[in-house]
Amino acid sequence: MLPAVGDAETIRLGGPALIELGNELDRLIAEWRHVHEDCEHKCEIWHAIADKEGVSPQNNDEPVAGSEDRLERYFEISRETGAHEAVDAEHAAYRRIDEINKLIRTIQPTTLAGLAVWAKATRFDCLTVDALAMPLEDADWDDECPIRFLAEVERMAGELS
Repeated sequence: MLPAVGDAETIRLGGPALIELGNELDRLIAEWRHVHEDCEHKCEIWHAIADKEGVSPQNNDEPVAGSEDRLERYFEISRETGAHEAVDAEHAAYRRIDEINKLIRTIQPTTLAGLAVWAKATRFDCLTVDALAMPLEDADWDDECPIRFLAEVERMAGELS
């Protein structure tokens, strides 16, 4: 059981607590990646069906008769395709990561391994979901720079600790 955010015992534990939290963060990020891929797939299906039926909000630029029915159908499709549940699952996974990152930020790193944990948490906190999910070669320059820098901090700290 991990301590609560800002728990004095966690702060006293220092380096070992950061390593434990870093391991939990690795596990949660791997889980999030799987959930994110499932969410992306189901949302693509949802939006394709909604576009085909003409009920996407993008198709509703101007208020017209029946727009409430179209919006209702749009969300009905999200439930039918499992996209609604997938989005909820992704948000839940992201909230768990956020809680771990809050704990990580309460502990000042005193070792290179602790700094690597901070770099990992920073990467997830500071980049968009899209930037985190895409291959690095597809990233925009403003995402690629911090991704490469933080990954290098993680790599060097892991090798030197």
